[in-house]
Amino acid sequence: MSWYRQYRPATISGLHLQSVKAQLEKLRTAKAFPHALLLTGPRGAGKTSTARIIAAMLNDPANGSGPPYQEPDTNNDLVQRIALGRSLAVHELDAASNRGIDDIRALKEQAYLPPQEGQNLVFILDEVHMLTTEAFNALLKLLEEPPTHVIFILATTEEHKVPATIVSRSTVIRFSKATPDELKAALEPIIKDQQLKVDAAALDAIAEAADGSFRDAVKTLETVSAGSEKITLETVQTYLRTTPTTVIYDLLDAVIGKQEREVVEVVGRLRDQNADQKQLLSAILHTLHQDLVASVTEPKSAKYAKRVSQFLLTQFSLPEVSQVSPIPLLGIELKALELVFRAQDKKAGGEGGKTSKPKVITPTQPEQSIEVSATPTTSSSLDRVTAPTVVDRVGDPALSMLLIEKWSEFLAAVEQRNSSLAAMLRSGKASLTANGHVCVEVFYQFHRDQLKQPKFQTILEQVCATLLGQSAFFEFQLAQSSHVADTLSTVAVPTGETDQLVQLAQEVFL
Repeated sequence: MSWYRQYRPATISGLHLQSVKAQLEKLRTAKAFPHALLLTGPRGAGKTSTARIIAAMLNDPANGSGPPYQEPDTNNDLVQRIALGRSLAVHELDAASNRGIDDIRALKEQAYLPPQEGQNLVFILDEVHMLTTEAFNALLKLLEEPPTHVIFILATTEEHKVPATIVSRSTVIRFSKATPDELKAALEPIIKDQQLKVDAAALDAIAEAADGSFRDAVKTLETVSAGSEKITLETVQTYLRTTPTTVIYDLLDAVIGKQEREVVEVVGRLRDQNADQKQLLSAILHTLHQDLVASVTEPKSAKYAKRVSQFLLTQFSLPEVSQVSPIPLLGIELKALELVFRAQDKKAGGEGGKTSKPKVITPTQPEQSIEVSATPTTSSSLDRVTAPTVVDRVGDPALSMLLIEKWSEFLAAVEQRNSSLAAMLRSGKASLTANGHVCVEVFYQFHRDQLKQPKFQTILEQVCATLLGQSAFFEFQLAQSSHVADTLSTVAVPTGETDQLVQLAQEVFL
């Protein structure tokens, strides 16, 4: 017999989900017991075990006088057979394969027969959400006026698919994923009974990999214990094909340290070990998410700054990273190298000791460099549009710089939401202001006024948050006539006509 069946809880006090245990204790000691229960929650949370415990409690000879009930006596023969699923007092039905109205009609005929043993006839319907509409309607009639000796226990992993009429006639007990501590508490009696030697780190890894499922945790423990004198973290990781956290940090450290050689070497080792791409990416995201949460809740325990964890988590969550390729782990490797090369290019552009004249990036020429002003732009060159209270906000220069670098990608995303807004942005120039904002300079007052509208501001913030994981601050400014004159001064025109041309341009554009 598998360990999961062998060590299945047999009493309410033996359950490990504290919320479920508390609710069942209230029902056990109440003056009346409901005739229909709905157990909902993820797989492996203990719904079937709980249903059998309830059935055993209701049919324990010691509880023949009715509620309040005692815990089921695990030494009683009937209780033991119910726990093993071998009692005529309990009928278990898989609704996934018995989902039609004829199945419910047959169940209804059985329900009106007296129990062949015990004092209650218990029907356990697993995956009840799989029933057809007609079957649900037939079941509803039975739930409304059931025989006095019948108890229905419905179980499902998808409560939202169960009709509201069924839910309203049932007492709902909601199961949640087990916490790591609850999982380890469930494994400890098994470890003691089987006389296993398990490292604490290995037990933590089993609990983490189980993802809240008692069944998966026990199954993993049983599998890794076969032929092992001592269960170590390496034993568990080998079975689960999980990547050690130290290797994940080696990869992330190489990315942050802008070391492309180390990135290639780490990914190469993982490739040689036949690492699973889906699992590796999941481990990277899980590690970054844990570090991000730690950087917010307990900054001293975090390995990276919150901005770093948030940025890396956003980048490795992009769809292209998880794409399947003929070359294993290629998506992860390319993303890591992209981040390294981007950081190297940015560093190279900011060093050298020489100050060069900055250029303005235009939406139609994304290959040009980015304008970064060392001093605030004066009103002689730009007509300030935003209110002083907005301009005084300090933005994130690194975030704004990254957005300007991705300006073409940003415009493409905006165009999917609103083509007119994208066209107005393409007609302007994007640059970085001294206070860390993205400044878009336009040549038409109409464009400036349109860009200031709240509906367009909302679109820009949403697209920016989707692309970078956080919204940047935008400013929209109107080019002064001096800009137009400077632009036109390079155009060859007949002598004496330059001033007229500038005046005409001012009237048209401004």
